[in-house]
Amino acid sequence: MILIAGLQIKAADERKWHVGLLVDVTRVGKQYDYRLIIGDDRFTGRSSQPLRLTPRTKVKFAIQGKKIYVVDENGETKELRYMLQELMPPAPPPKEP
Repeated sequence: MILIAGLQIKAADERKWHVGLLVDVTRVGKQYDYRLIIGDDRFTGRSSQPLRLTPRTKVKFAIQGKKIYVVDENGETKELRYMLQELMPPAPPPKEP
């Protein structure tokens, strides 16, 4: 049992954490979709319960396999099901005068 707990702690320590923007939260039936942006990538994670996260604020998250881990406003790590990754379109070139 101790060995298993140690492995779980080690796995959490190996996550590569990022700070991104929580764009929005959308309720889809009984599920909640959380859209996160970092750089040119947009990720969507889903939860069956609402999380303590405020849209349009920075959020710490890590992606590991088919899970997205986010740190909520209480400092607790919560798990989302990885649903989608999208590449943001590049900004249009500036117009010439």
